Parts: sequence; structure tokens; C-alpha cells
Amino acid sequence: DYSHTYDYMAGWLGQSGTEAEKKRKRQLGKTDIPPPPVPQDRSKADLIEKTARYIHKSSDPNIFERTVQEKNKGNPDWQFLEIGGEGHDYYQFVRHCLER
Repeated sequence: DYSHTYDYMAGWLGQSGTEAEKKRKRQLGKTDIPPPPVPQDRSKADLIEKTARYIHKSSDPNIFERTVQEKNKGNPDWQFLEIGGEGHDYYQFVRHCLER
């Protein structure tokens, strides 16, 4: 039988990396924050979800998020990227769900 567990391979991969991967897999499908209300404007909700999806898929989400935020600064449709902006809670929740 050639099946190897993470414990066996920990010496090869590094213990900290193995533990982080186990923790990530345990969290799949779970949310730690309660869902906020979906914005009433469906087009705004779609924009938030699409933006969160693109940011999540990028190679460095934090940098890409800051770039999008700076590019759309002052635009009322993109207030959800700013802390306290309209739809920010929903945006954070969607990002959280995509990570899981």
C-alpha cells in the first residue's frame, strides 16, 4: 500500500506547512462570521461578488485589492472596498466564503 499520510510526509514537506494544510482542510465549508444582509440593489451585489471572485483568484489578492481600491477611489459604486462603505460587510463575507 503506497498511501502516505501527512504525518509521514511531514519530514519531507516541513511540519509547519503540513499543519497549516491540515488546518485549512478542516475549515473548508465552514464560515466563522454570520452572513450580513445582501445589498438590495442586485447589480451592486453582483459587482461585489464578481470583484471578490477576481480578487480571490489573483496571484496576490491583497495587492490586487489595493490596486482596484485605488483605481476606483471616489467612485460611489465601489465604496464596498473601503472599511465602513456601503456593502463592505457583504464584500468581506463573500471573500471569507471564497477562501473556504
